[in-house]
Amino acid sequence: MADSGEKARVYLLLCGIVGSLLYFGTDLFAGLRYEGYSFTSQAISELFAIGAPTSGLVVPIYTLSSLLNLAFALGVWRSADQSRPLRLIAFMIVGNAVNGLVLWNVFPMHMRGAEATLTGSMHVLLAGVGVVFVLVSVCVAALTSRGRLRLYSMAAILILLVPGALVFLYIPGMVLGEPTPWVGLTERISTYGYYLWQTYFIVHLIKAKK
Repeated sequence: MADSGEKARVYLLLCGIVGSLLYFGTDLFAGLRYEGYSFTSQAISELFAIGAPTSGLVVPIYTLSSLLNLAFALGVWRSADQSRPLRLIAFMIVGNAVNGLVLWNVFPMHMRGAEATLTGSMHVLLAGVGVVFVLVSVCVAALTSRGRLRLYSMAAILILLVPGALVFLYIPGMVLGEPTPWVGLTERISTYGYYLWQTYFIVHLIKAKK
């Protein structure tokens, strides 16, 4: 019985890696299918923007990725035992996954140059909320863990903050349809920097129980 419970915990944790790979693969595949799309100067959100040719592909797969992250959160919770920091991280992962589900399905951004609407404003707000959930998770790990996980977490905070801040500076230009030369690159550095941290975190949790 204990073995089956441990297997379930590991499978739930691995859902976080599968969800990350789905997100990355969809970003790459959709970006290549979107004629004229630039990975360096266009945001990930533009792949599922209202009217984007790749929206119908991206939204269902990103939705699946968020659902896998909900399963991952359960794996973190089952790994926590009486650890309050791990429970808090699990809650943050749930919050980020639910936030993503709403972002993909209810409040996608508009194409560049389109008239500003409540949907676009909510998209920016929810994107910011998602960053908060992610930062809290990594900060808790940095403050409460030891060894390599602490070092990885501290590095991840820098990768999240610096490029992430630059992305938000580009938002007015995106709304106005102006060029944003590095928004795609900086956003991807921040996003995939977090997913690399998440992968290491998952491996750490799996090894910790052995």
